[in-house]
Amino acid sequence: LAEEAANNAAAEASADSVIAASGAGAGSPPPVGAAVATPSAATNRVDTTVVTLAPGKGGEVKLVMPGGSRAMYVWHITNGVVNYDMHGDSLHGPKDWFVSYKKGQRVAADSGVLVAGFNGNHGWYWRNRSTREVLVQLITLGTYTRIDKHL
Repeated sequence: LAEEAANNAAAEASADSVIAASGAGAGSPPPVGAAVATPSAATNRVDTTVVTLAPGKGGEVKLVMPGGSRAMYVWHITNGVVNYDMHGDSLHGPKDWFVSYKKGQRVAADSGVLVAGFNGNHGWYWRNRSTREVLVQLITLGTYTRIDKHL
């Protein structure tokens, strides 16, 4: 674990971009202490998640993260490009409250470090606007409770 933590710290220091969940987004911030994700429940993890998107369809992957935790990520598309929105929302906050960190159109890959500014769900929504099926491969390394796929 010490070696993994050292590698994680070194990789974070050299990451291309740092995405800070600053709380700037639609609606009001989540209530303090409302989320169930806690630092004691989160562990250092490495996950590879694959999502297949049919033409015109979208899919979402979210990490459940305690505030202040970090997750390095890299994703790439096989067989095309996608539109995407990287965002966060509270587990138990107002229904439509969210923070959008980063968006893109016709993108084949992205990488960086996600820094959770609050307890909640933080992740990516991809939309395939092409006429052929695409494959999204996401690799995450960081401190989070679980990873959920929503298709």
